[in-house]
Amino acid sequence: MIIKKYLLLICFVITSFIGIAQTNYEIETTATSEKFNSKGELISKRLWATGTQGGEKMEVELILSPRGKVMNLKINDEKVKPLFFKEYRILTDYLIDYVKKEKEYVAPVQTRGLVRVVSDNPDASKLLTEEKKIKLIERFKEELLIDKLVDNIQVFQLMITSSALYINGKEQSQDMFIKYKAIYDEHSPVALSKTTYFQIMQSL
Repeated sequence: MIIKKYLLLICFVITSFIGIAQTNYEIETTATSEKFNSKGELISKRLWATGTQGGEKMEVELILSPRGKVMNLKINDEKVKPLFFKEYRILTDYLIDYVKKEKEYVAPVQTRGLVRVVSDNPDASKLLTEEKKIKLIERFKEELLIDKLVDNIQVFQLMITSSALYINGKEQSQDMFIKYKAIYDEHSPVALSKTTYFQIMQSL
């Protein structure tokens, strides 16, 4: 793994010296998310991409400052030390530019579906506002894509109970349940229980 990491670094160093403006990294999927403080101010932005380079799979994760400066970089789950960030500048600039253009020129797919809390408490559905529903489905979509839990991000079913996570009717691991429940708890005022669960039924 260490040898592979440094071979990758050498490849990018050579690329930067010969002045190639683009990488041969072919992007397949991208996802972004943003982190805010209690005042609603942007703290950081996360950019994640999968693709291939030289026929090999490569995953890249960037954490950017509000001004777009690279703060953290991972390639195939290997952390790159800040000292070497400049050696990957061609790749990181390429990804940032790609995502920017993707947002500017690709119209979002219009989707429809059901997002709800099912509970024996009649007030539960009122607490989960439309704004909170939108935020939840956006966050879940980002993570479902990153975790590769669905084949089609525009058509899927998700259900979280107080003890389990189901994607397209299949129960997921405990680690995935803990992760997605934490997202739910962060954005929803309705606590899950034996008689309360959260559901998304996403369709085109």
